[in-house]
Amino acid sequence: MKKTRLDLVHSLVMPTLFFMALGGMTWAVRGCSGFGAVKGCLFAGVMWGAGWWYLAHDPTREQSRRYASGWIILALTLGIGLAGAQGWMQWPAFFEGRLLTNGPKGEYVPISKTYGFIWLFIAGVPWAGLGACALAWCGSLHATRVWHWILRIAFGVGCAWLARYIFDKNHAFFLRL
Repeated sequence: MKKTRLDLVHSLVMPTLFFMALGGMTWAVRGCSGFGAVKGCLFAGVMWGAGWWYLAHDPTREQSRRYASGWIILALTLGIGLAGAQGWMQWPAFFEGRLLTNGPKGEYVPISKTYGFIWLFIAGVPWAGLGACALAWCGSLHATRVWHWILRIAFGVGCAWLARYIFDKNHAFFLRL
């Protein structure tokens, strides 16, 4: 059966607009109410997880969609929430061409505004990436055994440790950018 333009709008454009609105709303509430980093990201994760589940859930007893599990709400909540543990408020000053050296006293050194865009991307990758990885775990085509989870978690922790080790040994390279 050939898809029509209306099908394309219904299956691609509307969900995209839905998540854009949901993301903007949750970040606005997070920023205005002073939730903070992790709590605010947990709030956004709950909303995005519930939104994803709402769009993917098939109201019949038989689930026809791969990513329709109710576990998606928990997965996105924890994935996006854990990503919120990193500091976020240094980077907005980058867009003004300032690297704060002592925020309370207003002390800074001038930098290129390009760093703001680079660091916004760097911040967004783990925020979206942790949620995406957790989401992917909810769509396995095969039954997942306990040893699979142990292996997945061990690889995740191991890769995080390796990244930290590489950064610690080569921090001058990364900070020189």
